[in-house]
Amino acid sequence: MAEAGAVWLTDLDLIVPALGVLTQHLVVLLDPKDIVPTLHEAYGGIIPFDKYPYGVFMAGPSATGDIEGVIIHGAQGARTLTVFLLAT
Repeated sequence: MAEAGAVWLTDLDLIVPALGVLTQHLVVLLDPKDIVPTLHEAYGGIIPFDKYPYGVFMAGPSATGDIEGVIIHGAQGARTLTVFLLAT
């Protein structure tokens, strides 16, 4: 989805669902025709939620900070998310 820079990944894409959050660097091959402008369009029927037992929107690395102001990037999920557009 374009507005958040997120990709929808299912158990078929990841093979092992935990790979989406345990891997250090995640690379996704995406067909440009599968990009939708907004989250509303993604939820509005583009994604068949009932077809897959597992699915997650991935939007790159997370970050967290503590009381001392130390920022940790990649606290949960992949440290990097790289998307290559590949037309089929």
